[in-house]
Parts: sequence; structure tokens; C-alpha cells
Amino acid sequence: RLLAKIGNRVGPDGIFGRFGCQFYDAHTQAEVRIDAELDNDPEHPHAGGIEFNGWGPRAFELLESLLEVLEKVCLGQPPQVTRSWDVVQVSSPRADEPPLHAVQPAPPPDAKPKVYLSYAWGNNDPHDELGQRRLKVANQIIDQVPGWGYDLRYDKQQTRPGDRISEFMNEISHGDHRVIVVLSAKYLKSIYCMTELMTIYDHSRRDDHEFLRRVRPVVLPDAKIGNTLDRAIYVDFWLEQVQRYEARIEKPGGYKSLGVSGKEELDAMNRWVFDLADRLKSISDVIAPHVKLRELEEAMLQDLKVLLEREPLA
Repeated sequence: RLLAKIGNRVGPDGIFGRFGCQFYDAHTQAEVRIDAELDNDPEHPHAGGIEFNGWGPRAFELLESLLEVLEKVCLGQPPQVTRSWDVVQVSSPRADEPPLHAVQPAPPPDAKPKVYLSYAWGNNDPHDELGQRRLKVANQIIDQVPGWGYDLRYDKQQTRPGDRISEFMNEISHGDHRVIVVLSAKYLKSIYCMTELMTIYDHSRRDDHEFLRRVRPVVLPDAKIGNTLDRAIYVDFWLEQVQRYEARIEKPGGYKSLGVSGKEELDAMNRWVFDLADRLKSISDVIAPHVKLRELEEAMLQDLKVLLEREPLA
């Protein structure tokens, strides 16, 4: 409940995980990180702890307002609060300001703009030329983009063993940041990649201009989306997948064989399959970096740098 309340106020300016969040508050010029953890006590299965860490000129004020919110949303016994301050100077929160009311979420000062990378993983097979090309292009983007002044984020960097990839996908899809999309045939036939791409469209208010303002495509040679019939091949592919899922559901015990995740995948495909052709058409209209099989990638990287610098996000 605490994270939900904070999330409603902070919105895309915060970084949210399964058991915590972090955000900067322009009102107090302070940043806070919140980490929650459940106790492994069978006698108290819902017990746990929440740790607040803050830093900045008025971190004390921000932390106190968050503790007040915690006390109000807590169910059952009131929380036991232990304070440990390591500060030079603190100021008390104003009594006439309700908790979170004065919080002004914003990127930290001098923070680098966040850019996310969405791509289909390559593989380690040296004989798979296309797989090696996907891997090479992704690695070049990972190596180069931070040097252009961006905070580049991608799944293998942001996730750890035990994390849920769906949470990172949700992070990419929400918020007002750029997303570099490395389009390949594998990407266009991946349920995870396509759900990620089409969810960006959903969270762009299903507005084509807003969608293209966020997406920065890099097109690999096997991603053939340049004309209507090429794009129709991918739509046909996903319609066939929908039919296969639905055929499985019609069998005895069909829903059980798909499981909850399979039902979610079917719902996702049904949600975006009929928008797919138009979104690919929009992307193909963008003058974007194209990677040719036997061409050096320096030109691709330079084109991408220019594309990232166009129309900065607010």
C-alpha cells in the first residue's frame, strides 16, 4: 500500500521494483531509496521491515513525511520506527503540509537522460550470422551510448538472478524516456519483445506521434518491414499464434495446460495484433539507422546518435 501511494504521486519520475523504489524530490532537494523485506518467520507470515535511506539538503524532511504516510497506511499493529541520522544539519517538516502533498518528483539535478535498450538476444553460435550480428549491434550500442551522455539501461544490466523480466519490461514501457529498439526478425517474432514494443504504444496514449517520440529504431537487415506485404507476414505469424493458443484452450483442460502465463500471452497478442501493421508502418517511415550485413557499424552509430538528440523529451 505504501509503494502504491508513493507511485501514484511520483509516477514515471521514480524507479520502482517489486520490493522498493527510489525517487528524487525537487521540493526538499533530496533523494530517497525505500527497500522492503519480509521476515522468514512462520509465526508471523506477514511481518517484515522497510528501510528508508535519504540524502540531500532536506532529506530529514522528506523521510519524516514518508514515515508519516507509512503509519497511516499500515494495517494491524503500528510500525516500530528506528531512526538513525547521519547528517550535519536538518530541518523539521512543516506541520501544515500533509504527507506527500509538497513532494515534487523530478529527475535528480545533472542526472543523465535515461535511455532503454530493447532487443532480442543473440546467441553464442559462431555459425549463426544473424544472431552474431544482433549481438554485435547490441554490444556496440551498449559500449557507445553512455559516452554520449545517456544513462543506458538494458535487461542484462538491470536484472539479477531471481528477478522477474516482466518487471523490467514494465519499466521500459512506462515513463517518458527514449527506447532504442533493435528490430530483427527474431524480435518481431518474440512474444516478449513485441509485447514490450506494443505496450510502449499503449503508454504513449496510443498516439502515433507520441509513440515515435519515444522509440528510436535500429533496423537489422532481416527485419523486412518496408512494404505492406512484408509487414503482413508478421501479422499473419501472430494471428497463427493466436489461433494455436485458442485451439489449445478448446481442448479438455486447455486453460490449465496454458497456465496463467499462457493466458496472459494470449491476452497480450489479442490486444495488439491488429495494431501491429500500422505500428510497423510508422517505424518504417522514420529515417532510422539500417545495418547492412557487410557494412561497418560506424555509420549506424552516428545515425543513432543524431536520432537520440532529436526532439528531447521533457
